[in-house]
Amino acid sequence: MADSFAGPLLRQLAAAARRGEPCPSNRELAAALGLGMPQQVQWRLRAAEAAGLITIRRLRTRPFRVVAAADGSWATAEAAPPAPALAPRRCLNCRRPFRPEHRHRFLCDPCGARNSRVAL
Repeated sequence: MADSFAGPLLRQLAAAARRGEPCPSNRELAAALGLGMPQQVQWRLRAAEAAGLITIRRLRTRPFRVVAAADGSWATAEAAPPAPALAPRRCLNCRRPFRPEHRHRFLCDPCGARNSRVAL
């Protein structure tokens, strides 16, 4: 019985774990398994967990779950790899190099502080 409803699902999860990826979403799993609705994936995951085939650890951030085989032979990754750091750029005002905290930053800290003051 377990293989009839959970076999293809477990194979998809194990393949993601072997690639070092986080747990696929219900929508991605439904598309890969040819299911009509993502809720069917959730039902199958709960049934496989109740049958003792997998353990599911729920998270507050993406990915929202980590799925592992009950025997510990595989587990999906906890999180996606962090984004690469932004490359240094030159300040548009003083032309000194600086490392921005986000991609929409074009002034270094001293120039940014100087330009943010309001003239009274």
